[in-house]
Amino acid sequence: MSTSNSQSPDELRIERLTLALKASNEGIWDWQIASDSLYYSDRVLHFLGYQQEDMPHLFKEPVKMIYRDDLNDFRSALTMALTQNGSLLFSQDSRVKHHDSGWRWLRIRGIIQRDDAGNAVRMTGSIIDINRRKTTEEKLQDERHLFRLLSDNLPMNIFFKNMLSEFVVVNKSLATRFGFEKTDDALGLTDQDIFKGSHADEALADEKRILETGKPILDQLEHETHHDDGDKWVITSKMPWIDRKGKLKGTFGISSDVTEMVETQAKLIKTAAKLKRRNQEMEDEIKLAREIQSALLPTSFPTAQANGVSLQFSHRFQPSGDMAGDFYEVIDIKPGIVGLLICDVMGHGVRSALVVSMLRGMMEKARQYANQPATFLGQLNEGLTNTLQTADITLFATAAYMVVDLHSSTTRTAIAGHPYPLVLGRNGIVRPAECTQPGPALGLLPNVTYTQSEGYYDYIQNILLYTDGVIEVENEDEQQWQDSGLTESLERHSHLELNKRLDAILEDARAFGGKQGFADDVCILGVEFNR
Repeated sequence: MSTSNSQSPDELRIERLTLALKASNEGIWDWQIASDSLYYSDRVLHFLGYQQEDMPHLFKEPVKMIYRDDLNDFRSALTMALTQNGSLLFSQDSRVKHHDSGWRWLRIRGIIQRDDAGNAVRMTGSIIDINRRKTTEEKLQDERHLFRLLSDNLPMNIFFKNMLSEFVVVNKSLATRFGFEKTDDALGLTDQDIFKGSHADEALADEKRILETGKPILDQLEHETHHDDGDKWVITSKMPWIDRKGKLKGTFGISSDVTEMVETQAKLIKTAAKLKRRNQEMEDEIKLAREIQSALLPTSFPTAQANGVSLQFSHRFQPSGDMAGDFYEVIDIKPGIVGLLICDVMGHGVRSALVVSMLRGMMEKARQYANQPATFLGQLNEGLTNTLQTADITLFATAAYMVVDLHSSTTRTAIAGHPYPLVLGRNGIVRPAECTQPGPALGLLPNVTYTQSEGYYDYIQNILLYTDGVIEVENEDEQQWQDSGLTESLERHSHLELNKRLDAILEDARAFGGKQGFADDVCILGVEFNR
């Protein structure tokens, strides 16, 4: 759409309004109340998946369109708008039924035109799709609630402080310890307001040192001297508070009251030794678990050859912590037929490692279905979903599974919420593996039917399966390497031998990330077709 000097003022106004609506992603509606004629713009129809002639009357039949929990508010707002000499504006955020895909959050706004008697004769307004924002807001609210629920029910004192060492978050236990009825009563205070003597100065010095060095203070025994509640002994750990963008916000910590232990020196020594031993045992157990987890990863691969083609396998595995949630497997299905599985469990640490162990056990049970990727992933999903639901745990794992059949010269691929494997052609060009419809991640929904796609590998030189840790590496500008970076690297190093090619890809990713390094587990499985 373009403007010209020949346009009239009305035409210019219409053009500007049209452009503004497109830019703001708004749709418009117009209800002629007397004739009961309701017009929806194409944008509104697009939001809800209807044709003009099929779209229900949103204001006359709200029970058909508005979610039941939002219906009363919608009707109340509409009644106020239609009442004689009532409100001049109609405003409502509601979940509105989409024609074929559930409910969507919409922001509905309108202005009411009235006759001389004050009766509503026309309502005109706009509709904006706010579904993504509302969903994000609800998720954030849930996460905040979970954090508060956890912190307020732990028998420990939890706090966050800003750069001035002022309390900005305290849990219920700590507020009670300070003598406050509400947690908000402690906000804005410092240790100097609560403690007396040298303890407040020592705590402030510790926090300044943490802010300057970025190094935490762990398991420090502190002598607290309160103004009105006597002396206490606590074990405190303090750490730098860094937000998700890497910005230093202050400090946070956790403390436990150990006064009774300190008052009896012998008991203190015994307990300290016991705690130290437990910590060491835990570290030893985690170290052992990591060694076992690493040992479970395949170090030797099956021999796969038929029809003049043999497969060469290589992998790279780099956990981001003590325990990893990424793993891979090469399944020897039959002579000349192998299954390639790569999996990424949500999160890190012991919990993710336990899910990895469960999935490995489920793989053995589902091995009879290994030749059919869709069925194989379906079996893993059922086993994981049943286990997690029984334990009332929300976790999931993404997976990509590909079967290479050298007898039929085909590949069969199924995806469960995972990045598509990359295929390097003999012409040096990289593209995603064929897969018609990816399914949801494992462990989220029961009774999922996954689909699989079949392709011929005559043109394939190399297949690369990977977890998102390699493509989500960020540089100093918080830009991710993404699929495009991995694709470019694979094409650039296509002339190298497989092992050197994988090393070169990881080196490219590290160079892109610079000092940032890998924030997530990295797992890569490469397969070379030798002819």
